[in-house]
Amino acid sequence: FYANSPWGLVRNEEQPNLYIRDNDAFGNQAGNFGEHCACPSASPEPIYPGSDDLHFSNFSLDPRIVALPNPPKVAGDFHLLESSPCIGEGEGGLDLGAYPYEPPPPVLETTWSGLKALYR
Repeated sequence: FYANSPWGLVRNEEQPNLYIRDNDAFGNQAGNFGEHCACPSASPEPIYPGSDDLHFSNFSLDPRIVALPNPPKVAGDFHLLESSPCIGEGEGGLDLGAYPYEPPPPVLETTWSGLKALYR
């Protein structure tokens, strides 16, 4: 949950069996994690990872993705960068985020002997 307006993730307190785990919420306008009392006139109250209300596997760190959408351009590249704190932090060691980290392709040697080796 990154750069949303207003909140990243809000839980309704009337759902006590809803467990929120393994999320990174960062840079959201009003707050990253909140709890709402379902009252029409009330605003969500912030809750914090590691509290009684929110599991410690949630955190608020810059996810370090390749590129956010840049209006008017619609697409962004939501792959995680190698330095992302979301790598391996999901359930069972999976990456958090839309797309997992992908290492860059290997660099090919561009000398004449390196190029000849490709065609053998």
